[in-house]
Amino acid sequence: MFLFTSVVELLGVGLVIESGRARAQSTKVLGSYFTDNKVEIKSIENKKFTQDSIIAMNQLKGYPNIELLYGNSTDLILKQVTRPCTVLIDGPKRHEAIKLCLQIIKDENVKAIGIHDVNKNTIFRHIIRSIFTDTIFSDENNFVSRYSYLDDRVWSTLPKYKMTRDWAPYRVGDKKMENYGPTLGIIFNNKNPVRKDIADVYLTTLLDLERKIKQDLHGKAWNIIRDYSEKLIYYLSFQLAYKDYISSIKLDILKSGK
Repeated sequence: MFLFTSVVELLGVGLVIESGRARAQSTKVLGSYFTDNKVEIKSIENKKFTQDSIIAMNQLKGYPNIELLYGNSTDLILKQVTRPCTVLIDGPKRHEAIKLCLQIIKDENVKAIGIHDVNKNTIFRHIIRSIFTDTIFSDENNFVSRYSYLDDRVWSTLPKYKMTRDWAPYRVGDKKMENYGPTLGIIFNNKNPVRKDIADVYLTTLLDLERKIKQDLHGKAWNIIRDYSEKLIYYLSFQLAYKDYISSIKLDILKSGK
């Protein structure tokens, strides 16, 4: 959340829209950090009277800068974009989150999008890097080396709690992780934020995948998902590498004056 709040302050926006509140841990951090009411927070959760939603309501009492909304984020987010803002997505997840990013980044008032759970060397991380032109991730080495000291108190506190007692940098229990910890990605809405050709291939592939899964009557859906995921990541990685290669050639030509 340090990365996200820093981006909000850097961009100087007065509105944060959160998609996916659950028990409001991130929402409470935002409300506590922006206590001067200069930043309005609108938080969207799908259903109102679930156990998580009730816990969130109780957690957020006394935060006048937070407004709780209910419904489908796909339908609600852009209705809330009335001025320059940043959006934080913690639900939906995975492909649905990426599709939501592609939808809302079309609005120039959405200055940046934060997206949770995009760890290193996952298909979703690669897809985000391939599709969007300006990104940063909280587990990148230069970011971790510069700011990880801010977490010293957190890591020393986690062992006190049953759910997090085995958490540590680059590790959960006995399992080593490539990412430093829970990862947040930031997508900036610059002049050309989306590589449209790659985004089109991605969305077309997803539609094809969904169609094939619906046709699957023999319990092979997972094999189809795995096959298409692998094809998708290799294709997108190639496209990104090719674009970088072409850009380097153009830069060399410009430098040489030819």
